[in-house]
Amino acid sequence: MSSLRSPYVILGADPRCSDEELKKAFRRRALKLHPDRNPGPHAQSEMTRLLEAWERVKTPEGRAKVDAELGLKTPPQPKGRRTSKRRKQNSSGPARSGAARAASSSHRSAASSSRRGRGHTNSSWSQSTSSISNNASSVQTRSASRREQEQAAQASRSRTHRGSLRVDQGRSLRFRGRIVGDVYVGPGSRLDVLGKIEGNLRVEGGQVELQGDLRGDLCCSSGSIQVVGSHFGGLVLSN
Repeated sequence: MSSLRSPYVILGADPRCSDEELKKAFRRRALKLHPDRNPGPHAQSEMTRLLEAWERVKTPEGRAKVDAELGLKTPPQPKGRRTSKRRKQNSSGPARSGAARAASSSHRSAASSSRRGRGHTNSSWSQSTSSISNNASSVQTRSASRREQEQAAQASRSRTHRGSLRVDQGRSLRFRGRIVGDVYVGPGSRLDVLGKIEGNLRVEGGQVELQGDLRGDLCCSSGSIQVVGSHFGGLVLSN
C-alpha cells in the first residue's frame, strides 16, 4: 500500500498514536475539510476520502488490518487508571474526622461528575461524527444534482453550424441550434431543426420541420416542409 494512500496520512496522525489521539486527529480534519467551512472546489472529494480513511481505522480490528498492510506494529493502548483502595489502612487507622469524610465524599462526587462528563463528551462526539457523515452524504447528493443540471443546461445550449448543409440519400438529421448557410434536403430524407436557419432552404422530395425562423429563400419542389416561426425571404413552391 502506498504511503500516500495511508489512512494515517489522510487523517494527519502519527501511526504510533493511540486510538484517542487518532480520533482527535480525525475530528480536527473533519472540521477543517467540512464543505460548510471549506468552500474549495475539492472540499467534497477530500471530505469523502477522509471519511473512508476513518472507516478503515476507527475500530481496533480495522486499525490492526491497516497496520499489517503497512508493515506497522499496532501501538499498545494506555490502560485505564486503577483506583487505589486503602481498605486495610482505613480499617486499621484512626477514625476519620467529619471534615475528612466530607472531603472524601466531595472527591467521590467530583469523580462521578467527571465520568458523566466524559460520557457526555463521547456521546456528543458520536453525534458530531454522525452529523458530519450525514452532511457529507447530503452534499454528495446535491453535487450530483448540480452536475446533472449543468449537463442538461450544456446539452440545451444552442450550437452554430456555419456552412452549407446537405441531407440526402434517405438520411435523417436532428439539429438543435443555428445553421448559417444554405440547406438542401433530398428525396426520402428528413431534417428536424430546433433553432433557425440563416440561408436558403431547398427541399426536393424530403421532409423538413423547422421550429424557428428562416432567413432566406425557400424552394420546395416536392416533399413537405413545416415552419413554426417567421420566414424572411422568397418562397417558391413547384411540382
